[in-house]
Amino acid sequence: LTLAGPIWAAFLVALVAQWQIFGPLTGQALFPNLLYYSYSSSSWIFHVCVIAAVITLPIYDLLIKLIHSYYRRSLQLAYFCDGEDIEFPAAADSPYCPNLLLGACINDFRRPE
Repeated sequence: LTLAGPIWAAFLVALVAQWQIFGPLTGQALFPNLLYYSYSSSSWIFHVCVIAAVITLPIYDLLIKLIHSYYRRSLQLAYFCDGEDIEFPAAADSPYCPNLLLGACINDFRRPE
């Protein structure tokens, strides 16, 4: 969820930008077989995007704070035991220590043998 939201937002922005730029030349649809380019559909999409931006503007700061809090909590739970930091000597006694110090990433997780 941390990456999915920004990736989908970037995808939709790129899709609309591509449609606005190349639509007059190619007549392509915004979505497959849906909403082919025309001046009226272009104007309608532009107004929808502007209205969405204006509506989210007053709550933008709150939205960013909520996303930051969620991301911070996710990192704390992923990288700290029960969400709390531990002392370095205690970490050195763990059989996972080399992986924690060098990899420190969920993708690098292996059980010690």
